[in-house]
Amino acid sequence: MKKQLTKLSVSLLLMCSLPVFAQQQWCSGQVVNYIVYVNGDVMINPSFNSNWIRLCNLSTPGPNDPSTKVCSSWLSAVMIAKQAQSNIIVQYANTPACSTIPPYNDSPVPVYVGSYK
Repeated sequence: MKKQLTKLSVSLLLMCSLPVFAQQQWCSGQVVNYIVYVNGDVMINPSFNSNWIRLCNLSTPGPNDPSTKVCSSWLSAVMIAKQAQSNIIVQYANTPACSTIPPYNDSPVPVYVGSYK
């Protein structure tokens, strides 16, 4: 009986210490600001998150980044959306919520970036 209680206690402890479950998110809103750094990082400050979020790198993509061609097209979509005051949509494969995406280089890499009216 004592062994079973120990196993149950350990199981409950592990379950309670697991991180919040993340899932696919489609984040949409307006581009408040965007910036391209000298190192090629493309960042946005979207209305769905109060942080600056890194989308990709135009010069030297990281291991999970899209190609420079894809990054360039994402930047074009962001610029067009900002100019037209339309919305962007950014899809993430594994993040808990759009409003809690971490800032800067801690941001997850999107699956896609698009714009819509």
